[in-house]
Amino acid sequence: RHNRQFGDWEFYTEIIEGGVSAYHKKIEDRQIQQVLEIVAGNRKEKFVLLAFYSDRISRQDVNGFNFIDNLHRLDVEVWTVKEGQLKIDTEQDRLMLFIKFWGNNNESRKTADRVDAARKMLTEQGIWTGGTVQYGYVLQPTGEISKKGRVVNDLAKDPFESMIVKEIYE
Repeated sequence: RHNRQFGDWEFYTEIIEGGVSAYHKKIEDRQIQQVLEIVAGNRKEKFVLLAFYSDRISRQDVNGFNFIDNLHRLDVEVWTVKEGQLKIDTEQDRLMLFIKFWGNNNESRKTADRVDAARKMLTEQGIWTGGTVQYGYVLQPTGEISKKGRVVNDLAKDPFESMIVKEIYE
């Protein structure tokens, strides 16, 4: 156990899900599911779930709403750093929470559409955008580093394999 501060609050348990998609994976298949297990195992302490945004909890409308509903039934407060407390006390609260998770879901779909369109445009320009390297090609480092700290590669013809591809076409 380690202590973390947020305002006047002191936290003892931190769950980090680095690189996990809150859109593609249901809560039941993620580490955040541990929150329900921790709460069920200890009813003596007050529990608060704090996330940065609600979309870090879930980007699936029904799944995210049901998770928050289950936490509230267990008397767990749910807060986000940027959006405040996620309440579910009144019918209006419930509707607004469902709309929030619906919006999270919708934003994920729009982001995916933008990424797909950009990837298609780059591919049409002959720029390698990742994935499996096709037979006849190899990755060649450009000497550049991406914003994420990764080596940027270009596709280059593999001398041996490209001869075989040429023979196949002939």
